[in-house]
Amino acid sequence: MPQIFQFIKRNFDGDNSFVFLQETHSIRVDEEQWQNEWESKIYFDHGNSNKCGVAILCPKDFDVNNTILFQSSESGRKLLLEIQCDDVTFALLNLYASTQSQKEEQNTFIASLQSDFEEHNGNLIIGGDLNIHLNSDLDKDTNATESTVPAKLRDMMEEFNYVDIWRTKKPNLKRYTWRRKHPIIQSRLDYWLIPQEMGYKVQNCKIHPAILTDHSLITLELKNPNVSRRSPGLWKFNQQLLLDAEYVNTVKEILMSDCNISNHVQKWEFLKMKIRELSISRGKQLRREQREEEIELLREQRLLKEIAEAEPTEINFQKLYVTEKKLELINAVKPKVSLFARKQNIVKKVPKI
Repeated sequence: MPQIFQFIKRNFDGDNSFVFLQETHSIRVDEEQWQNEWESKIYFDHGNSNKCGVAILCPKDFDVNNTILFQSSESGRKLLLEIQCDDVTFALLNLYASTQSQKEEQNTFIASLQSDFEEHNGNLIIGGDLNIHLNSDLDKDTNATESTVPAKLRDMMEEFNYVDIWRTKKPNLKRYTWRRKHPIIQSRLDYWLIPQEMGYKVQNCKIHPAILTDHSLITLELKNPNVSRRSPGLWKFNQQLLLDAEYVNTVKEILMSDCNISNHVQKWEFLKMKIRELSISRGKQLRREQREEEIELLREQRLLKEIAEAEPTEINFQKLYVTEKKLELINAVKPKVSLFARKQNIVKKVPKI
């Protein structure tokens, strides 16, 4: 989980965002550790260690006193959080619907959303893995018979004046958020559903490659002109430096050097200052090199994903798989670094981990 958290923080301003996770496989004993790793409040609807589970990760400076309502389905599939933000109330609903192979459960689950629309209409933001195609022509790459479930959700959205905001912004584009290699299948199963009148507040809604998942990551960015910047935080030692031979050798040279200071206390303070300067300088260099490599792999991953979506062949999927594994390997060894730049409040969703 730390790998997922750090990936979100580095690439999607995670410290200042609400993040929706699905299929977390979380249980109650995970709560404290996950919140320590995320460094902020997390609300859970646990499944079990093998299936389900959803969570809403809060921004780093989130005040829990802003929480008005917290509802968990206790099924690991539905989590609602109502919060007060800048004198505006939002209800955030994170969903993980049953698959189409479980038609009765899926039908019951989608039908249960009627009460959520009714109770929080106008301020409800829905994000999640709905496991359906709202547009049978554009949201899948195979011809399959459509069930009655998508029609039921579309009727609710029309009744309460809600839109699939990504499709609103990309009315004719075929993009997918889930894929399987054997057999090759691609679908758009993950959505942000918002009130139509909220559309003018949406800065962007994008589909991004992710790591450690067969789903894509979807971001929803809302305009918030009142957000101010935070000042830089405290410096933290990058533990990855201990694995860097150049850094270790330089530290040894500093410790062995004759700095012509007879007072032991002053000498120790001087040596610590020199090591700190080296740590900051070398740490920045390593992060810059790793970041450049990560950005290049993300660019390559996005390109290969588009190619695989347009030409779903075994070769294209294998190229994408290799790039994703390289990206996961980079993230597996990333040091834990706090992000200090604050932009806008963003609601984000990362499907499946």
